Amino acid sequence: MTVSDAKSLDINELLTRLGHQPTRRTAKDTWYRRPYGSESHASFHVSRDGRAWFDFGTGQGGNIIDLALLLGPCSGVAQALAFLESVQGQLIRPATIKQRPLPQPAPAAYQLQSHQPMADERGGAFLRSRSLDPLALRPYLTDVYFTPGHSPQTQPLYGIGLANASGGFELRSQLGGTPWRKLSLGPKDISAFRLSPTAAWLCFEGMPDFGSFLTVDRPPVGTFNYLILNGTGMTTRATEFLATQPPGSLILCSQAGEGARKAKETLLAWAAAQGWQTGDIDHKWQGYGDYNEKLMAKQKLAPSAPGGSVNQEP
Repeated sequence: MTVSDAKSLDINELLTRLGHQPTRRTAKDTWYRRPYGSESHASFHVSRDGRAWFDFGTGQGGNIIDLALLLGPCSGVAQALAFLESVQGQLIRPATIKQRPLPQPAPAAYQLQSHQPMADERGGAFLRSRSLDPLALRPYLTDVYFTPGHSPQTQPLYGIGLANASGGFELRSQLGGTPWRKLSLGPKDISAFRLSPTAAWLCFEGMPDFGSFLTVDRPPVGTFNYLILNGTGMTTRATEFLATQPPGSLILCSQAGEGARKAKETLLAWAAAQGWQTGDIDHKWQGYGDYNEKLMAKQKLAPSAPGGSVNQEP
């Protein structure tokens, strides 16, 4: 990766891939909690075009290379470029006469058109249909507008979902009138929200269980960090990500079923081997398949039921 390559990258995308999520977006800029330290209020500002940043808490700022020098940590520009390449992936340059053309990838099933913090009422309607509180989930969800890959000029479709660690989105969408279904826009990956350098990581299989916890328990922002697998088959990707974090506490919100059992065993075994503390959210499924299924049943019977609690083991 060259300096020119690096400066063409979006700082927001870099932060998303590292598990940092914005606390506020405006028409002019985006705000984060400092990604290379700790703070209770967001003072880290990224410009509208994603090419510059400034930390009002420390007075530091610059371009993406300056940020990489702090995040790496890196001792020079060469190491900063290597760090960015390891996070963003090798940029593919056009073939020259001396190069053999790279094989063309299969056309993407869907193409992203735009995205924004959750505000579309369609997303709120979906969440309420699953007994989830849109207000509790709003800081973590994104309205995504996309088109089929084979006809990008059509009217954009809508999806509500989580930004993932590969720069894509894990969505729920009606796809123009069908029942709500899961799909990935871009590479499928885990979603991570690192909100505190010292808080425990809570791990959920999918967005509905994550949303159920936020709806019922309503923890203040920064009480926990959140890891959403987006599928029980993503445990390897989850451990790869957790390996980049300092050892701490990993608390699982597991589901019923064989796949969920294996995922739980894998994550707990990895965490124990790495010196992490482990725990679980005990919801006593009582015949339900997951937290959201139980929440939906309880909402029909007793809408004010308080829900589960966190039990952590050393």
